Amino acid sequence: ISLVPSIASLIMNLRKSALALLQLDVDLQSESANGDDTKVVYIIHHGEKVWMPSNATAYGYACESEQGWARAYNMPSVFGTPPKDGFVTPDTLFSFNYDNGDLDCRTTRGYYRTQATIAPLGQALGLEINNQTGSKPDLCGKELGSQITNDCHLPPEGGSRHDFGPCCNSAAADAMKASLFGGDAETNVVLAAWEHANIAYLASALVGSEINIKWRDHHFDKVVAVYFDAVTG
Repeated sequence: ISLVPSIASLIMNLRKSALALLQLDVDLQSESANGDDTKVVYIIHHGEKVWMPSNATAYGYACESEQGWARAYNMPSVFGTPPKDGFVTPDTLFSFNYDNGDLDCRTTRGYYRTQATIAPLGQALGLEINNQTGSKPDLCGKELGSQITNDCHLPPEGGSRHDFGPCCNSAAADAMKASLFGGDAETNVVLAAWEHANIAYLASALVGSEINIKWRDHHFDKVVAVYFDAVTG
């Protein structure tokens, strides 16, 4: 089956959610109802980070703030059982891997902020979090500057330190689609907690064409939903 969603079976939208403990009265219903005929990948930004005015550089690698942890602990009320209206409880969880490095803050359990954001949900649902995929070339066997690899680049000046282009987001999308269409008929919903500069790359890789999503590092209250036909993909 084709794993590229058609226009008829795909709706890309940015929806306000309850993830920030705000805007709980927003209507999340859309013209694409989640049911037996659709599968979906939800993409969210990780929670807020600790801000240190005296060291703006450190912000790029910081741990989640109290507000970020509040968001994390509110996740079960949005994606748990039962989920908030307009959402479906995920069967599989993914989080953005910061290249297995030590520059980005980790919790005492070794969780990056992306993994920490959905850890309370994973615990509530009894689901492990796949933290094996991300953007940096070595996560999927690519190389910067290779003639074969033309979709990986160094982070742009003034941009996210984790923006290596589409790069290994394509491998992440493949893993997510494999979880939906890899033979386990019970897997219908994936939730991915991602780094902001890579959300558009991941969504584009899932769709199979470039999706223009402007996602700033201070945007935390939106969800990208990529829908697939459950039969044809």
